Amino acid sequence: MKNFGLALLGGALVLVVGVAPALAHAPFKKAFEDRYVKNGSEALKASFEKAGCNVCHVKDEKKDVRNGYGQALHKALMDGDLKGVLKASDEKEFSEKLKELVKSDKEVALKNFDDAVGKVEKAAGPGGKTWGDLFKGGMLP
Repeated sequence: MKNFGLALLGGALVLVVGVAPALAHAPFKKAFEDRYVKNGSEALKASFEKAGCNVCHVKDEKKDVRNGYGQALHKALMDGDLKGVLKASDEKEFSEKLKELVKSDKEVALKNFDDAVGKVEKAAGPGGKTWGDLFKGGMLP
C-alpha cells in the first residue's frame, strides 16, 4: 500500500511539473480563440477544439517546436515592443522571459500578443493566402 501511495504521489508530481510550462501560454490560446474562433465558422470551432495548442505548435514534439504560424507569431513577438522589455539574448531566453511576463503582467503580455497576431494575420500563409484569410475560411495551420 505504501508503494502504491508513493507511485501515486510521483505520478501527480510528474503531471504537475509536465503541465506547468504549457499553462503559461493559456492566455494566448484564449486570446486567439476570442479573436478568431468564437465568431468563426463551425468548421473553425471544431478544428480549434481538436488542434488545441497545435494551432502554433507541432503535435508530439517539444513545445519549442512550432509550425509555420507559430514561428511567424513568435518572430513577431520577438521583433515587437517586448524586444526591449525582455532583453533576451536568444529565442530560448525570450520564451522563458515571456512565460514569466505572462505570469507577472498578463495585460502587457496579451497586448503584445494581440499586436503580433495582427501583424501575422496579414502575412502570407500556406497556399498564398494570408493567415487571417485562412482562419476566416475556417482553417487552421
